Amino acid sequence: MRQKKIQKGAAKKTQKAKPIRDDDDITSQSLSEQGDAYEPEDYIETNETNEERRFRLAQKLIEKTKKALNDDPYLVDQDDQAADFFLKQSEAQKRKLKVNLINSIKDFHSKNQGAFPERTLKGHIKPITACAFSPSKDLYTAGKDGAILKYSHQEDFKRSIFSAGYPKDPNGHKGEILCIAISADGKRLLTGGADCMVKLWDCSGTPTFLADFQGHKAAVHMVCFRPQTTECLSASADRTLKVWEYQQKGLIQTLFGHKSEMLDLSALGQNTAVSVSYDRVPILWHLDKETQAQFAEQPFSLDCVVSVDQQHFITGSEGGELAMWLTSKKKPTCRIPHAHKGGWVSALASLPNSDFFVSGANDGKVVIYRVNGDAFSREVEIPCKGVVNYAALSHDGTMLAFVESCENRLGRWTVQPKAKSQIKLITLLDK
Repeated sequence: MRQKKIQKGAAKKTQKAKPIRDDDDITSQSLSEQGDAYEPEDYIETNETNEERRFRLAQKLIEKTKKALNDDPYLVDQDDQAADFFLKQSEAQKRKLKVNLINSIKDFHSKNQGAFPERTLKGHIKPITACAFSPSKDLYTAGKDGAILKYSHQEDFKRSIFSAGYPKDPNGHKGEILCIAISADGKRLLTGGADCMVKLWDCSGTPTFLADFQGHKAAVHMVCFRPQTTECLSASADRTLKVWEYQQKGLIQTLFGHKSEMLDLSALGQNTAVSVSYDRVPILWHLDKETQAQFAEQPFSLDCVVSVDQQHFITGSEGGELAMWLTSKKKPTCRIPHAHKGGWVSALASLPNSDFFVSGANDGKVVIYRVNGDAFSREVEIPCKGVVNYAALSHDGTMLAFVESCENRLGRWTVQPKAKSQIKLITLLDK
């Protein structure tokens, strides 16, 4: 009944995503069965079935690939050659886009006698819940006081008030702000709060409120921008994922799939995003096809997720486990069961297409991990205090910001009264 009510209150385009049910692998073929996209010239007006059309298009693709290959008299299996061709092209593209920083970060850490330069930023009256870097390394923070603060990189991180929150700012959130995101061009800022609202701001100059996105029936737990588009995403405790168009300032679609509150969301690429929930099942969303792929259920609630590249993502659980996932596999490719001594993994951050990511919990350590293919390993530890409930990396990977708080971002399940709510700003590389 709750889902039906939400669906009725949504805008024009509301559709329930279709789960993939595969025993082991999540293959590209099974995903296409949810709804194929094809070019007009590939359409032949016949009575062929969907299976026959898919087979015909696959044959056509293989023929085109064979023509692109050099003749090899010693090669018997042309299908193997075609597969090898695609694999080499994919690997070459990955190497071209890969950002390798972990070795430089370790060297910088060693040169500074096993420590990174750091500073502390304060300003919020109540616990801080989120932070995000702009491309120019300005840092924006949000908190349970409903305020948004800006720390200017050019002015040595001098603090200014972006929004004081309601009622001081009539356009501000009426309650706790739980998440924040900044567009790739650094011109727009997105926030979500306990007031069920998603708010869009202009942060390119003078702070300016642009729009309210209404539609969620419960707190908005995470927001993000969809890369290379004019769209943004929001995940809510009402179990829905909503897609918004921020130039036209309207709702595009509402997707359903999780059985419990959505807790975190991360964009993998232009057409895909991954989310986690109390239901312990990660979901990969194919936004262009309005379909989804559900992964294997885990032992504990998954509280955070972050993308590594378009094929890999990391999840952190309430049970303290870190896991790496491949979008084509239903089970994790690598796990560390007690990544933070059994502590609750509550924060993850990564630089897209890089070779490292960061995790935080309540065990007094923020950890930097090396990504190596389908696996990852522990490399560097940074001491901290309290509950690390959010983390963010600058766009060039040289700076890390994480929130030290006395309590969790979405509640007060872990309370450390002696801990102060503040931002730790870490220099990972000196560029």
